[in-house]
Amino acid sequence: MMWKLLAVACIDRKGAVLAASAVLALALGAVPEVFAEFLVHKVEIQHVDDRLLVSADVDLGLTEEVEDAVNSGVPLVLLTEFRVVRSGLLWDAEIDQVSMRSRLRYHALSDHYIVETSASTGIEMFRSVDEALRRIGTLRDISLALPEARAESGHQLAVRSRLDIDALPGPLRPMAFLSPNWRLNSDWTRWKILP
Repeated sequence: MMWKLLAVACIDRKGAVLAASAVLALALGAVPEVFAEFLVHKVEIQHVDDRLLVSADVDLGLTEEVEDAVNSGVPLVLLTEFRVVRSGLLWDAEIDQVSMRSRLRYHALSDHYIVETSASTGIEMFRSVDEALRRIGTLRDISLALPEARAESGHQLAVRSRLDIDALPGPLRPMAFLSPNWRLNSDWTRWKILP
């Protein structure tokens, strides 16, 4: 199977700014608190027939409070959203969108972390939360519609990953909405789709 790779360029600098801030804090002798974030760091776009196939790697880091909740039996739902958009003067026109949903929970009897994803029919089990998060953050061959008139400039792939607070158990939701420790979100990272 042959793939034609489309050139992409990252147009979001959030990762570079955060890395520079961390280096500066260490150079000044400041010891940062445990830092957790969601970061989309690699995206590949391939053109196959009339579709785009997107692969992405997302670093998923949990805060201590969120990891403690998982270890106590609270299931988490993590969403990674993909959108093909055409930039407009006042707003972007959405051409296609896909959301990948993953559920992470801890099974105390087997001492394993269980991952259920919308892309598969079964469950996967992992010995550590880091292994489970790596699996959730590895997304392959997500199919999206090709934009029409791709020769025009302004077509972008927007990707974001976030913790779905609305999917938490009811009693935990109000606290999660108010606490910055629960607001895990990569923000939208945009990648230009070159013709």
